[in-house]
Amino acid sequence: MFFTRISRLLRTGGSKPEKTLEIITPVHPQPRYRCPFYGFHSTVGVMMDQKGNGCGLITGSHSPCQMEIYINVPNWNNCSLNKGEDLSELDNRLRVFPGEFWPKGIESWKGLTFGQWRRHVMDERTVRPS
Repeated sequence: MFFTRISRLLRTGGSKPEKTLEIITPVHPQPRYRCPFYGFHSTVGVMMDQKGNGCGLITGSHSPCQMEIYINVPNWNNCSLNKGEDLSELDNRLRVFPGEFWPKGIESWKGLTFGQWRRHVMDERTVRPS
């Protein structure tokens, strides 16, 4: 089931692989839960920030975070949708557009790789909602 979800996210074949491990810093820092899919809507190889509680792993609808439905703090490590698969397949093929990284004064941008976003949101130093 999980790989079916990944294949839906990558349906278009994604972007060409990029090799990058750069440290990224948000332009407008905001607290984020420890889940790279929380607050996003996914479609055709892209995850767009929706500023809500959506689960970007659930495609085809705007579905809320399954952990929040059951009154748990969102955390990818504890999520029932996390079946332990390696997310690195998504790292350079899925583009993510989190609002806090949108460059000031720019109308459009290429976003982040999923790998950049995942490393940021799962990092211990990322501020969490209280």
